[in-house]
Amino acid sequence: MYQTIIVAAVIIAMMVFVRCVDNMQTTKVLFLFYVISVFLLTLLIREPEVQIRAILNPFRKYIDLGRDIKNGWGDAALKGVWKALKKDELRITEIILNVLLFMPLGYLLPAIEERMRSWWKILLLGFFFSLAIELTQLVTHMGCFDCSDLVHNTIGGVLGFLVFSKHSGRTGDY
Repeated sequence: MYQTIIVAAVIIAMMVFVRCVDNMQTTKVLFLFYVISVFLLTLLIREPEVQIRAILNPFRKYIDLGRDIKNGWGDAALKGVWKALKKDELRITEIILNVLLFMPLGYLLPAIEERMRSWWKILLLGFFFSLAIELTQLVTHMGCFDCSDLVHNTIGGVLGFLVFSKHSGRTGDY
């Protein structure tokens, strides 16, 4: 769970830095660093897997989490739910990290490219960037193709855009 806090802190610091510095060149360098970091985190630091794995149900993690909570409900209600959540800490952390991983995409890209200042463009780009990573993981055996990652990464990109919109004082498509 500590890695989630560290990643969140780095992302928040990066967003504050971009807002305070307001320098296009610095933002572009930061974006390039972000893209390289994403590829390192999702592809290059992993060990190759022997067999191809693909999880095609985008809601699998939620189904498993719901089942574990439901099964823990009999153990004195809240105590059982807490026990189930502790059991699924890795799954919950993975969901949060996948959302956080793509927030800088939705924040930095509109900051450096005016044509990307639309939530639906960020949604599409986030989805296709995530799809490229997932397909590369599938082909190279450097991870598992997981449809829920597509969903969580795309949500992260859109959330990053919403933060950018709030910081820039604009709302909606522009």
